[in-house]
Amino acid sequence: MRSPLQFKAMFQSLAILLFVPSFLSAQYCTPTSNCSFGDGVVEFGLGPFYNASACGSDQGVAGYSDWTALTGLDLGQGVSYDGQFRSDFANQYYSIWIDSDNSDSFESSELVLTDLAVGTTLVYASITIPASIPLGSYRMRVQSAYAENSSPDPCYMPFYGETEDYTLNVIEPPSCIHVSGISLNALSATTATISWTDAGTGSAWDIEYGPSGFTPTGMPSPGFDDITNPAFIDGLSPVSNYDVYIRADCGMDNVSDVSSWTSPFSFITACGAVIPSYYNNYADGLGACWELFGLGTLADGPQDGGFTNWFNSGFANFPNIYEGSQGITMYGVNNNQWMVSPDFDLSSNGPFQVEFDMAITAAYTQNAITLGSDDEVHFLISADFGATWNTIQYWDSSIEANPTGGHFVHSLDFYDGLIVRFAYFTTTGTVNNGFQFDYQVFLDNFRVQDEGSPLVVSVDMIIEPDCFFFGNPLADILISVSGGMTPYSFMWTGGSMNEDLVDAEAGIYTLEVTDGSGSTYTSDPIDVPGTPVLTVSAIVTNESFNNWNDGSIDITEVFGGQPPYTYSWNNAATTQDITNLINALWCVDITDNNGCTTDTCFTVEQGAPSSINEFAQEIGLRVFPNPSLDGIVYVQAEMTNNEKWELQVLDPQGRVIAQQNVFSSPVLKTQVDLTEEASGLYMVRLIRTSDGGSASTLIRR
Repeated sequence: MRSPLQFKAMFQSLAILLFVPSFLSAQYCTPTSNCSFGDGVVEFGLGPFYNASACGSDQGVAGYSDWTALTGLDLGQGVSYDGQFRSDFANQYYSIWIDSDNSDSFESSELVLTDLAVGTTLVYASITIPASIPLGSYRMRVQSAYAENSSPDPCYMPFYGETEDYTLNVIEPPSCIHVSGISLNALSATTATISWTDAGTGSAWDIEYGPSGFTPTGMPSPGFDDITNPAFIDGLSPVSNYDVYIRADCGMDNVSDVSSWTSPFSFITACGAVIPSYYNNYADGLGACWELFGLGTLADGPQDGGFTNWFNSGFANFPNIYEGSQGITMYGVNNNQWMVSPDFDLSSNGPFQVEFDMAITAAYTQNAITLGSDDEVHFLISADFGATWNTIQYWDSSIEANPTGGHFVHSLDFYDGLIVRFAYFTTTGTVNNGFQFDYQVFLDNFRVQDEGSPLVVSVDMIIEPDCFFFGNPLADILISVSGGMTPYSFMWTGGSMNEDLVDAEAGIYTLEVTDGSGSTYTSDPIDVPGTPVLTVSAIVTNESFNNWNDGSIDITEVFGGQPPYTYSWNNAATTQDITNLINALWCVDITDNNGCTTDTCFTVEQGAPSSINEFAQEIGLRVFPNPSLDGIVYVQAEMTNNEKWELQVLDPQGRVIAQQNVFSSPVLKTQVDLTEEASGLYMVRLIRTSDGGSASTLIRR
């Protein structure tokens, strides 16, 4: 992927070829450009006027914004004002024109600011409204152009930049002149001293300040009414952004004779001492209040100047290890590099310890290396704000560093109650050991925190689910961890690295917890008992003959779950067993006492009975002729005297088509008429009334 700088270099020449001077027209030109890489006029202020805007898309024209409808740009004839400018990309050059003759074009004579270098931090510059401009309203053009630092043209734009137009109202010079030349004289973590220039007769001034972006009230902050120059502001927060507005109060009454307020003057307070606990994983770069230095020996300490080649990268050249780290490539001779931490206040809540990860590899590899003969890496501490440094740990040619990294912990008991800062120092010494001794140092997971209590791990709860699905009993193991040093890392049996184990199957588990200091705790075995899923055992009796309704399902046992169980069959029955079934699929939902449900289906099949069953043989039941061609069939049986029987004839669908009561006699002889019935298989059934015993045989019609 091309970087923004590469794109800019490619398109600048193209823009020159395509340029047609639009100022030849009699109307204001509308230059177009690309400000998507941050080349726009992000902040523009002049005197009391201030506007913050994004890349010029509000007009539907790339790189151009028409802000002429904004009010408040009211500036005195012949008066100088502080201007403030910022972009979101470096190497911008700002120019400003005022169309003082309202000719609908901008001439070179109307330039009031030429090629001011601007970057990503606020730049201040004084701009004077020419005394020759008559009172009235005029168009003001503000232009940002990337890498264009000569011969600004109000109509030409390079490929990267932005143009913004405003309405300037030139007014009578006020009697109380607007202040300019605001500067920061001194700065600490909680204080700032600010001075300014008054071009008029002001002897007292008002200040209103607050966090960056606050909405001013137009009245002085408490204690900053009619103050002197310079002004001292205290009670600020460390490493915080503030805006300051200043006006002259010539009448010293906040009403009758005051200047307009300046546009906001912004600053950031210095770093204060950090009260641990503190952690920096360098995921977003170096981090607030850390500093890099490219000069200085161990004796001299870090010095301004020189070239620093620290970089943000994956730890030990493993891009996926940690979110980021600080690294440095060491080569050649007399290459001294420093990375210095903020101050840490160890006056309370101690004792403390400092810890970090460090790896040393051969340059641009993951290979181990031994440092050159006089190459050294030091981890240092200072208790006198950097005046002197003491080595806590060091690596040299006699110590083989771990190329995949190690975790280092050092007690700070000796420095309890003091303010300290830390530093990493690397040096290649005076001996050139050759390319084979080029190496890289990686630092990560820096922390300062109390030494803490021993690492303790306990099973807080095992949550067994009420129901199990797909035959897999699942549970959640919730863990409680205390003591040791954060952050904690986790490793479960099976490979999970989460703190809690979710959806664990029944079994035995162990957990290994490692804290930020490298201490390890292994839990006792954790038993997840689990309850088996619901299963069913049953005996199925098939139907003897189609639609005889004599099939049955006997559920002999239900396994698993929590009794008692309830049953819901697909024929609406709620009993455990069901009878009088035809050949079909019969399904039941079984629910245990926890509300867990399983559904099971059984098939009752149609049997294939013989033409004469066992009881029919006992009584000599027979039919003839069989098959019957004319439909007349004779039934004969030998039965015990004085018993009542019922004779039934069933069609092929199992329907009773004929029945009669008969009384026992030594021999039963009767006729069955099937002449009106269709061909098929019929059944003759004798049922003994006294006990329900039956005998049956089949007839083929």
